[in-house]
Amino acid sequence: KQEAWGHVVARLLKELPITVSEDLLDKAKVLDGLYIPTRYANGHPEGAPFEHFGKIQSRDAINYAGEILEFVRSQMASRKTVDRSVRSWTAEQVKNRSE
Repeated sequence: KQEAWGHVVARLLKELPITVSEDLLDKAKVLDGLYIPTRYANGHPEGAPFEHFGKIQSRDAINYAGEILEFVRSQMASRKTVDRSVRSWTAEQVKNRSE
């Protein structure tokens, strides 16, 4: 197992041991670009963060984050299924050898 560290969503996705589509990586890059300017008051030369982002950016960011979460959850679910199958198969092999 490898722990994931950091705030760069695109890098975290690239480091997964599976193929991630370029489309999803691009959406992650959009979210990465929002991290500093939306989080810190000095992320823009002037004005508060809320003055620089509107409904369109918010909607897109929420949708992109949802797509990324859905992808990760589906990969985790399928990996658990594979892990259970491998454990079951391994246990059966061990049992068969001991008989």
